[in-house]
Amino acid sequence: MNNTFSVRVAKVISYALHPLIMPTLGMIILFQVNTYLSLILTPEARGLLYLLVFFNTFLIPLSVSFFMLKKGYIRSLHMDTIGERKIPLLVTAFAYTFTYYLLRKIPLTAVIYVSLMGAIMAVVIHTLINLRWKISAHMTGFGGLLGIVFGLSYRMNLNLTWLIGTLFIVGGILAASRLKITDHTPAQIYTGFFNGFLCQLLLFFLL
Repeated sequence: MNNTFSVRVAKVISYALHPLIMPTLGMIILFQVNTYLSLILTPEARGLLYLLVFFNTFLIPLSVSFFMLKKGYIRSLHMDTIGERKIPLLVTAFAYTFTYYLLRKIPLTAVIYVSLMGAIMAVVIHTLINLRWKISAHMTGFGGLLGIVFGLSYRMNLNLTWLIGTLFIVGGILAASRLKITDHTPAQIYTGFFNGFLCQLLLFFLL
């Protein structure tokens, strides 16, 4: 495959699986798998919940990044340097925490709250590590998504082998894409993944 073409494909995959979209995907998965979660809210209420999570955890941090790009505080949305990532990561942590605060006012199951707490923990740890070393935000987000599915399978005794297998394949493609466009080293890829994955899994085990 032509190297230029493969880099373009890797960039498309990276944009499609942006780390900011992972909380929304995680919320959708929680409600769509065959559990009682799908019964605690009407389809309309679930749609509003998805919109709330998407707006707070995707649109707000992304808007801040676009603003910083326009003002010249960052050179690109890839945020290649450690310094460029500090403010966007702090904004993301705040946005996730604010979303958790809002959802705590709604009578939902603890699984929903735990998944957001895991995301907050992963972002905070990611931010702290980023002060010295640029680990993969993409893999932190995807590791968190996979951690939610593992945790849900464990906590509710569900057979989600098909979903876990699919996510492993997708995660491998994403990791290869990040390496292809030379954004990260393998160590940064693995560290990011295990950060997101273990934060979610730990909280689900303690639930």
